[in-house]
Amino acid sequence: MKDLEKTNYVDFPRCPDGQHVARLVGIFDLGTQEVVFEGNTKMTKRMYLQFEVYAESEDGEGYAKDQRGHFFLIGQEFTAVMSNKGKLLPFVNSWRGKPLEDADFPFRFSRMLGKCALLSVATTVNKTDPNKKYANLLSVAPVPKRLMEGIPNPMLDPFFFDLDAQNWGAMSKFFDSGRLWDKIKARIAGTAEYKARTGGKTETPVSNDPADDDIPF
Repeated sequence: MKDLEKTNYVDFPRCPDGQHVARLVGIFDLGTQEVVFEGNTKMTKRMYLQFEVYAESEDGEGYAKDQRGHFFLIGQEFTAVMSNKGKLLPFVNSWRGKPLEDADFPFRFSRMLGKCALLSVATTVNKTDPNKKYANLLSVAPVPKRLMEGIPNPMLDPFFFDLDAQNWGAMSKFFDSGRLWDKIKARIAGTAEYKARTGGKTETPVSNDPADDDIPF
């Protein structure tokens, strides 16, 4: 291979700003993650929600697609605990348009898989490198019925990747399918839960402190 010249950062297409109808196509159990914030280390259960976005294209004909011709994806990570002090419960309540009641608990999150939401998206600029920009999920709300007309079927089959699943064969196949980004795969592969399913260590102390949601990544 020839020596390579230095090139500038390539800003790939990202989800457009604005309010868009989107569908939850991925619930990813990230397992127990080590989180360091202000010198303190905690082990917390984390999860990632992945949405397929149906944003209107610039020419008004159809929906915006990424460089592969797929609908844009956007997601958000949470501490896996349903508490008013965390971010996951308020997120779900905002999505539903009304708060969950005591009778709704314990809450089976997989019931949200495949459901649509109205997302507010805005571009965030990297503080250390202004050339790097990211689509940031700002808020979620129920989808007005009029906006649901003509919403396409998902390109990606909705899937719940669960480290506690009884059918580990299906989880293992999904893990190797390419649906998970390499960074997320690496984080999952390093967890005690994943190692337990694949013959590794099994015990890790866990903190479900909702304040961990405020830790920047």
